[in-house]
Amino acid sequence: MIIRVTANLAKRITVKPVSNVKRSQEPHLDWHANMFKLGRSQMIIVTNSVCLVSFVFGGAGMNDPSTFSKQVINHLVDYIRNWNLEEYADMFNKINPEEIVIAKTDDRSVLGSMNDLVWLAKNHQVPGRVYLGDLSYQLNHAPMSMLGGEAPFWRFLNMMEKIQPVSAKVVSMMDWKRQN
Repeated sequence: MIIRVTANLAKRITVKPVSNVKRSQEPHLDWHANMFKLGRSQMIIVTNSVCLVSFVFGGAGMNDPSTFSKQVINHLVDYIRNWNLEEYADMFNKINPEEIVIAKTDDRSVLGSMNDLVWLAKNHQVPGRVYLGDLSYQLNHAPMSMLGGEAPFWRFLNMMEKIQPVSAKVVSMMDWKRQN
């Protein structure tokens, strides 16, 4: 797994990111990460480099690469389980956090899309409260210009379906989306 971090996040987790890391042959294993403020809380957004599916978690205590890598995997698995995609959660849960490559960001279009998602997150916020589940839903169901107006969640399902066929429950959700 590759996580491409911004300079500010690299400084925060005290890591020197690797330069010139090629895009992973497996699109589900290539991610970008950045920090932002949501109210008074320091947050981290992690976005898939291909489908732009994203999740947000608190940045408190993120001051070393090991903790960061473990938290990314834990939150990714939690979000995917919240979407009732247990097969995919299990697949990501098998990733060893110690084997994650932390690299420099390489794609300005992904960073631009992440900035759009951060803007959406800040404008979705209820004053004084941050509901990360609602926020994840909003971010992943917002149409993105980089995806031709498609929402990241549906692009994620299509990407993952090519790697591992999905359950009938998810297929019926996809059929429902296409019919409505």
